[in-house]
Order: sequence, then structure tokens, then C-alpha cells
Amino acid sequence: MTMVFSPKSYQNKENWKKGELSEKRFKEYMDKIGIGAEKTSEKIDRFDHIDFIVGDNTPVDLKGDKNTDAVWLEKTNVFGGKGSLLGKAKFIVIEYLDINAYVFYNRLKLVEYIKQFKDICKNKSDYHCLYTREGNKDVIIKVRESDIKNYERFRFHY
Repeated sequence: MTMVFSPKSYQNKENWKKGELSEKRFKEYMDKIGIGAEKTSEKIDRFDHIDFIVGDNTPVDLKGDKNTDAVWLEKTNVFGGKGSLLGKAKFIVIEYLDINAYVFYNRLKLVEYIKQFKDICKNKSDYHCLYTREGNKDVIIKVRESDIKNYERFRFHY
């Protein structure tokens, strides 16, 4: 009998709850300002890294519940597959709780940006290096909001 890999972060029910609340807030806000957002299917969300279709036909991947001093850019997901940056969304949308804003970033520009980082992090607190969380197969890069400001396309304060 083979065991199926279960990432440690998938076992945290609080993370799931935070994600669901963040998605609900985003949809409500996009609808409120008249742009609109439709949630994608679980399959599209998981394999294409598209959480919502915003407006007429703009695919976005939402990263909710973040702070400007700690943004994790996902190169490889928790299962060891392509991360959200390598998905099919046009924009990565980050919800920054500390400044009450949704910021839309050009996903392809973020992909180019992370190519420069090749060093392995020594500590979880390190910035601008490749980090894998214990019990997961992810590869993530910790940056600050100010580091990726050049890739911002839209900002909505709520």
C-alpha cells in the first residue's frame, strides 16, 4: 500500500479558514466596487492557480491575509508541483491586512523577478532566498511589499 503525501500546511485547519474568509472578502469587495469576481472550480484553482475571474475575463490568484513586511512568493507548491507564480493567472493579487489593500501584480514580471534568487535560506526569517517549510515540498521566497512595488499594476484600498 502506498501512502499519499500530505503536506504539513494542508493539515492546518486555521489556514483553510483564513483562506476562505480572505476569498469571501475579496469577492464581496470586487462586487461592491462594480468590477465583480467569480470563484473558479476547485480543479482550476488547484492546477491552474486561478482563484477568481475578475471583471469580464481576467484570471487572478489571490494571496490573502498578508503583511507588507513578509510576502511569500511560491515557486514550487506544497506538493512539489508548479507554484502559484507558474500558474495561468494574469495577476497575483495580494491582500495586505496592515494597509487594508488589494494589490494586483503582473505574474509574469514576478516570475522574472524571482529568477535571481538561488541561495538556500538558513532561517525562516531570511529574505531573498529559497525556503522550504518543514513537512512540505514547497519552494518559496520571502520578500517585502516594497521589493515588488515595480510589478504592481493596480491597488485598491478598502
